[in-house]
Amino acid sequence: MKILKNITPPILILLANKVFPNLDKVLKLNKIKKKLKKRNLLSLVEKNVELKGKHQHDRIFIAGTGPSIKNQDLLKLKDEVVIGMNEFYLHPQIEEIKPTYYMYTGYAVHTSTVSYETAIKSYTSFEKCIKSTNGTVLLPVWDYDFFKANDLMQDAALKKYFFNYALHPKDIEQFEFDSIYASYDGQNSAIFSICLAIFMGAKEIYLLGLDHDWILSYYDREQAHFYDDDKSPIYKDQKLTFKRTLLEDYFYPYVRMFEQYKILQAYAQKKGVKIYNLTDKGLLDIFDRKNYDQFLS
Repeated sequence: MKILKNITPPILILLANKVFPNLDKVLKLNKIKKKLKKRNLLSLVEKNVELKGKHQHDRIFIAGTGPSIKNQDLLKLKDEVVIGMNEFYLHPQIEEIKPTYYMYTGYAVHTSTVSYETAIKSYTSFEKCIKSTNGTVLLPVWDYDFFKANDLMQDAALKKYFFNYALHPKDIEQFEFDSIYASYDGQNSAIFSICLAIFMGAKEIYLLGLDHDWILSYYDREQAHFYDDDKSPIYKDQKLTFKRTLLEDYFYPYVRMFEQYKILQAYAQKKGVKIYNLTDKGLLDIFDRKNYDQFLS
């Protein structure tokens, strides 16, 4: 597309955009579909049509792993639509909470920080929990070959959907949620989950466990989660697998993350979707706050 623009006179490009206002969008989505087809992954993401608008007008809770949820009664969520992110499955009451969905950012985007063996251990533990709580798992499509090679997520009875995180949140006004072939990438799992909640039709989205204050404990070299590091297949080996060593390594992700939250908040407001932060304290100040216990009293 870039080469075509370079050799095409500006006047023709202008005319083409006027006659075909969605030309860039169509071309990019076609390119994404071809990439999926080439890897024999197209049929996996086509199943996502089952989730589009499934929770129309429902409220969806997105649960992170911040330490603040240790002080919140999460059993109040057991009859709600909940997306538990990443190692939320390590919560001691997970068998009672039974999240509707489990979302995992996966191995493909962490190959430089998480070892292959650690990823296998992590997914094995994750899959065991999903099966025991009869949840539905939301997975990155680019981990599919990794799953097959290690006999993970292969049980036909396991309810699973694969997402292709190929779009940037800054392009949400152009692409919106029209395609099942491309979902929105982001700085963290909460960005993914908010987009998925909107894709599924939620009109109210509630966030908890998104403390986002790990930068305050930078010098302690501690992971800020509700669980102890030795309970996690990933973080118990953090000295070997995580390579952030400079304070600036934390600043850049923070800036990108908050910029993406602002984009999603603006889009949600435009579409009449309300996003609230139920996290106890923390640094996330993009969304209006509500008190968790008062809201779910």
